[in-house]
Amino acid sequence: MVVTEQDKELVQRMGEAMQAGEPGKEALIGLFADDAVFIEPFGGAPTTHTGIDAIRERITEMVAQPRPPDFKLQVDRVDIENGELVSYWTCTSAVMPGPMKGRDELKIRDGKMTYLKIQVLGMPS
Repeated sequence: MVVTEQDKELVQRMGEAMQAGEPGKEALIGLFADDAVFIEPFGGAPTTHTGIDAIRERITEMVAQPRPPDFKLQVDRVDIENGELVSYWTCTSAVMPGPMKGRDELKIRDGKMTYLKIQVLGMPS
């Protein structure tokens, strides 16, 4: 399996939409397939949201949270690991004591994410 340019572009668009917050909400939701699964740790423990309605609800909650004006989300790389598409990212802001690092596992079908699992690998210290 090889990372395609379309895969890289989708991951980059996802990162840009996440960084944008509320203005990027619809673009982010539009990257998911109707039957997608979204697993995220931002409520304190990994939580699974299944189907576009549940994903829309959670993303709406996430982007409603205040974020620093200098918040930056950078996609560091997109790779294949054990046959799966993964991306690595870094979040920074002056209000954070250091960068937050993460890893996403993705499955894509017909240009839409059918699976996204976000993992935080390192919290700022």
